[in-house]
Amino acid sequence: MGRLLRTAAVMIAALSLGSCGSTRSGGALRLRHVVVVATAAGERTFDTVLRLDGYQHWNQAFGGPGWGAITCRLTGDALRTTVGDRDFLFLLSKPGETTPASTQIDLIKTHFGLPNWTADAGWVGQWKDLAASRRGVDLRGAELPAIAVMPHNGWVNDARIISLEEAERLGLRVIRYRLEITGESAGSSSRLSVRYRGATNRTMTDVGREMLTVTNGES
Repeated sequence: MGRLLRTAAVMIAALSLGSCGSTRSGGALRLRHVVVVATAAGERTFDTVLRLDGYQHWNQAFGGPGWGAITCRLTGDALRTTVGDRDFLFLLSKPGETTPASTQIDLIKTHFGLPNWTADAGWVGQWKDLAASRRGVDLRGAELPAIAVMPHNGWVNDARIISLEEAERLGLRVIRYRLEITGESAGSSSRLSVRYRGATNRTMTDVGREMLTVTNGES
């Protein structure tokens, strides 16, 4: 009896270890955030391209539900928009809610029809088709990313989260905000200078480094 129990335990451990290494990958998808704003000199366009590497893990706990949610690894910068003597930053995530990777893949799920979870691998083909589709959608009002403001090329210590209404009072008038699937490489048309005065991370601000720039951050 003891020998049978030991054999069963070994088999269970082997199955668990085997399932831990199971991953479905959809490859890279590039999401372009582009904003058109009104300025005294006319309309200006700013953009940033984020890379999302989609994947799905098998649940690592033996006896668990199986395949987990479709998630991603994120690489890229927040969208910086310069108006006058201020930088307005459309952040990668909302403060205190989710990781930047979770925020960005939720945009894909909400606006481009990717399911949150599937038992089969059908989403992989859907992800690859979407990556090649060049589809786009406009965001409005509360759908827009969180916005922060700071002095142009200033210290992130001085950045603060503001509402869209306050952004408009400070001079940021958004004409159009669009998400586009693109083939461009990850990067921003207005490179971020993520500088903290007297610290390497956040200091006296709600705007953390992870909200501005991410390299292989997971949801």
